[in-house]
Amino acid sequence: MHFFELLRREVNNNQNDPLLFQIDNMILLYDNVTRSTRNQDGVETRVPGFGNSSSVEWIDPSQASAGAYFKDIANALVPAGFTRDLSLRGAPYDFRKGPSKFVAY
Repeated sequence: MHFFELLRREVNNNQNDPLLFQIDNMILLYDNVTRSTRNQDGVETRVPGFGNSSSVEWIDPSQASAGAYFKDIANALVPAGFTRDLSLRGAPYDFRKGPSKFVAY
């Protein structure tokens, strides 16, 4: 199985428009009966990097400057005594879902 980053436009000669392909995979389907959401058929979502600071410092795993998210905050906390991935950790989540959908946390 191959996973793609949802927020990064990738050049892929096999797709007519890779951005539209990724947007289509981001759609959540809502069930009025169960009042729950799910991915479209054939789409599996995972949020890598739980506990690593880089997973929230950068939206884009390539760490390009445009993908900086909490990088500046982390950079300010390190000189204050925090250590990345030890006392400074990230808790990334599926941003498409509301807080009430993360019952484990």
